[in-house]
Amino acid sequence: MSATGKEPSLRALVDEVVALLDTDEVVAQLDAEEDDEPRRSVRPVPAYGRLHETAAVLDWFDPQTIQPTSGAGDSESIDELLAHCTQTVDGDGGRHWTLTPEIRVAVLRQLRGDDAADTRPPVLIEALST
Repeated sequence: MSATGKEPSLRALVDEVVALLDTDEVVAQLDAEEDDEPRRSVRPVPAYGRLHETAAVLDWFDPQTIQPTSGAGDSESIDELLAHCTQTVDGDGGRHWTLTPEIRVAVLRQLRGDDAADTRPPVLIEALST
């Protein structure tokens, strides 16, 4: 609370903090710290399993028939996959599952950077290259 008895606004508090930090000494110290330390990602990048990889290249899938891509990799449960999916209904009333767009993009990026491209089925490799 301020001397006048009123709560300071959030903007006033932010302006005060910025003013305290916006000195040449503080900026120079922060720059020096950045130069000494390697940059780190704020969030860890999750590694998605083979079921996610299969689902990422499909428009939709049936949880009872989806098969993981071949090759080495951690096994994952269908429940782990479905946690990242939404259920959709097609024009005929059939229910299907699809990865959420954010997860699909992340998995496709993972696949693009994967060095084990030769262990994947040709259909998967072809889908990734289009």
